[in-house]
Amino acid sequence: MKKNTYYIILLLLLTLNSQAQLSGRTTLFDKGVWSMISVNKKVPYITTDGDGIFSLDLPEKLNNIFFLESWISIEIINIPKNVKANLGNIEIPMRKTVTTDYEKFTDEEKKMITSVHCYTQLIGYEYLNQLQNPKIIFTCNNVKFELDKFEFDIKEQKVIIDWKNLKFCTN
Repeated sequence: MKKNTYYIILLLLLTLNSQAQLSGRTTLFDKGVWSMISVNKKVPYITTDGDGIFSLDLPEKLNNIFFLESWISIEIINIPKNVKANLGNIEIPMRKTVTTDYEKFTDEEKKMITSVHCYTQLIGYEYLNQLQNPKIIFTCNNVKFELDKFEFDIKEQKVIIDWKNLKFCTN
């Protein structure tokens, strides 16, 4: 009887201390991949592999995941501590490209535009306050979802997604 009680207590402790486990793959709008981007804010950084694939166990005290890349970052918040989910392919958002002559903008409008360089070569301009696609695209459980319920923090240049809008990816 004592053995059974110990096993039940052990099982309960393991269940209570379970971690969120998330996996997926970061992709580009043109079906390429983002490789070697960080999927957490804390050191040591965990990065995607060369094919954009990641797998992450979130510590009990942390309930968000952060995809950090050069232009726009994604932060998924309020992840339940015991969820196991494959986020599938996540299309990392890009800023909208400026198609008008930069010099025609007013000084006030230019504050919301940034230059894009390849090394020292100017290759164009992007809006800081607009995304190329107004939806974040996830392909999980073999179904493509276009998520439009997110916040775009212009100052921090990050998209914030609440987990309740991603429940469809739960295993």
